[in-house]
Amino acid sequence: TSEMVKEIEEAFCDALGFGEHQRIAALHVNTEHPHIHIAINKIHPKTFRVHEAYRSYHTLSDVCRQMEQKYGLEVDNGIDFDAKKKNPGIKLGPEAAAMEKHSGLMSFETWIKRGPAKALREILSRPDASWEQVHRSLAKYDLVMRKRGAGLVISSRTRKLFVKASDVLREAGKGAIEKKLGPYVEPSDEIMKRKAKLPYYAKALHNHNERDALYQKYQKERSERETRKTLDLRSLREERSARLSDISEDFERRRERVRRDTLLGKRGKRSVYSKLREERLEAVNGVAADIGGKRRSIYAENKGITWQDYLIREAVDGNDVALQVLRSNSRKVERDIPRDSFDGPRRKPDFLYWNLSPRVYKNGDVLYQVDGGVIRDEGENISVENMSDEGLKMALEISTARFGSLLNVDGSREFKARVVKVAAEAGLEVEFSLPWMQAALEALMPDSGKEHGLVDEPGNERDMAKKQGKGRGRDLERELEREIDMEQEEELER
Repeated sequence: TSEMVKEIEEAFCDALGFGEHQRIAALHVNTEHPHIHIAINKIHPKTFRVHEAYRSYHTLSDVCRQMEQKYGLEVDNGIDFDAKKKNPGIKLGPEAAAMEKHSGLMSFETWIKRGPAKALREILSRPDASWEQVHRSLAKYDLVMRKRGAGLVISSRTRKLFVKASDVLREAGKGAIEKKLGPYVEPSDEIMKRKAKLPYYAKALHNHNERDALYQKYQKERSERETRKTLDLRSLREERSARLSDISEDFERRRERVRRDTLLGKRGKRSVYSKLREERLEAVNGVAADIGGKRRSIYAENKGITWQDYLIREAVDGNDVALQVLRSNSRKVERDIPRDSFDGPRRKPDFLYWNLSPRVYKNGDVLYQVDGGVIRDEGENISVENMSDEGLKMALEISTARFGSLLNVDGSREFKARVVKVAAEAGLEVEFSLPWMQAALEALMPDSGKEHGLVDEPGNERDMAKKQGKGRGRDLERELEREIDMEQEEELER
């Protein structure tokens, strides 16, 4: 609710020491996670002192945990400050985790910890282990252990990729490994020249049988784009060189004509030379501006996209398989908090409603903005936020298309009663798994008499039965409202 959002905003600002400062806060629901933007004046309005919230991530993490507990929000992993002590060498660093989330590809750090780290641990467990054995083991993976700063890193021999050795294995830290093997020894030229058998490959993290075929198309498109960009830039450099050469030759000829002019004195020639220099500089600057614009256009037309962004683009363009692959990412975070949502026992293949201008996110969620509210298709379920009756009708239609006519409805009792009412008024072909919702729907539907064996009754008796059916529907609706009121009163008492 708006009151909850306001209280959460105040809690964060108070914790950071900005409780009395001027600020503007705005709630956004245009991404996969509703969030608040806060612009704060760091100067106190009365004391005029500047306040800095140094090392605020500890405070922010603590307040997040408090707000989750207080308002029953989804619990996030947050910052685990003791992660290295509890799980040395297992938890990913922030850069690697961000790379995997952004690109959908396995990071260099994950790859090392899954493969080469096991071979390195086996080498270091031997009583006769040596630096040569360590270097030979790593060379098989196109890796080398090097000194960096005051420690050691494991880096690629051919690419600018590295990770701290102690982050891969505790035993590989500089102090631990030198205690076992002696002072660090550089790898020999013979080892450095050995051909790698299992080099790092940024594998897609998604688990889907169509993943590899799509990834090959992505790699092919990426290669063609890079080739096209390289050729266009080479052609542009040649054009720049030719145009500058023409300018140089033209002005040299004009300067030579001035030099040979016998009618001009020294002062006149100096004046003409000065004007020629200005014209030449203007011409060169014009070429630079033109070439710069063309270069920017080449980069814009051949802009690279990540694997995740490629899947999003394909999904928006109508490739339903791309949406399915996007949703198969094994690292997608599951949400546990109850929300107003729909699901069903028969999940149909993923697809998009193009007429609703869908927005696809990297976790596979599809967001539709309908009549001021939000419909979020998360694959396993469809959730709704701030829905009008017309928007709720649209959400029901999307849900039945995705899960079939039998729907499970999660959320508050009030939301469920509203769903029943909207479905009945719209005459939707839908059934509910909850018995009381289905009974209420049958009573409120215009043809509810059919459900109670009343259609065949003749004349006035049939009319009376219809009135009884409508009366029962109104009774059910009033009963639902009473139950909701009782639940709200019990909640207030608690």
